[in-house]
Amino acid sequence: MTGEELDRAIEFLIQNQAKSEARLDRLEQLFAETGKQIERNAETVSQFIEIVTRTFERLEMQQARTDQRIAETNAQIAETRARGAETDARLDRIAALVERNIRGGNGNS
Repeated sequence: MTGEELDRAIEFLIQNQAKSEARLDRLEQLFAETGKQIERNAETVSQFIEIVTRTFERLEMQQARTDQRIAETNAQIAETRARGAETDARLDRIAALVERNIRGGNGNS
């Protein structure tokens, strides 16, 4: 190998080393940027989880209130039905009384 060939080989190796170092620097920069992005994403995900958790807690409370209101409404419906049955029985007795009075007092018409 001549001196000129050796110089070219050394120059080639130096250029390749410089390119490798430039690529390595770029990769280190990309890794740093990726790390920062991961941190931002982790923070965003944490905030999202917190929001979703609070939302589900509120929904759970609202569902409990709704369930309570439904139970109260069902109780009121049952009470109304019972009163309706009592009212129907009274109306039946009144109707029978009116019927007897129309027929002559004791139902002997």
